[in-house]
Amino acid sequence: KSSKPIADKLQSLGYGCALVSHRLSPPDVFPAHAEDVASAFAWVKSNIAARGGDPQRVILAGHSSGAHLSLLVAADPRYLAPHHLSPSDVLAVIGLSSPVDLTRHPDGHGYGDVLLGGPGADAFRRDAALMKDASPAEHVSKSLPPTLLLVGERDLPMLEADARAFARKAEIAGRTVEVAVLPGKDHMGVARGMTGDQDPVLVRVLEFLKKIN
Repeated sequence: KSSKPIADKLQSLGYGCALVSHRLSPPDVFPAHAEDVASAFAWVKSNIAARGGDPQRVILAGHSSGAHLSLLVAADPRYLAPHHLSPSDVLAVIGLSSPVDLTRHPDGHGYGDVLLGGPGADAFRRDAALMKDASPAEHVSKSLPPTLLLVGERDLPMLEADARAFARKAEIAGRTVEVAVLPGKDHMGVARGMTGDQDPVLVRVLEFLKKIN
């Protein structure tokens, strides 16, 4: 899988990694994807100690749609609640090129506009209210774990502004969200940056991990 080289790199640096999969659309629709990520997080929390890890130091991280799901599970307590967990059980969350706002924007250039302009919105039954509820930005609260959002300079154009708006909401709630824009990186370049020893993407992620640990 495309995420395995990233896991291999992090493991080589001493970080344990669990690669998570989830139901896909089609045939499944939201919230199946977020429910699966929450279930996977709960499984890791319950089983990581037997594999040499610390259940109190489990984070959520992902790229693009995986980042969206990671942030949503870390922000909206409804997903972890069936597992008797809450966002406070997430040590931190890292979003690479993460959509945080799935709504349409007044200028027609929101991530929701992109989804509704193609098949991407099918996963949300093309329901604007559901897309809003699936937006991590709608669930920012004082329980949000420490968060790092990395966006490429040449990434999807709305992601930087949405990330900064997310960070402003978090600041109002008394939470810390770091936002960084990586020069020259496009959407996939942000993910590939996780495998390069001196790449600014990996450097920023490692700095963040050291701070929260």
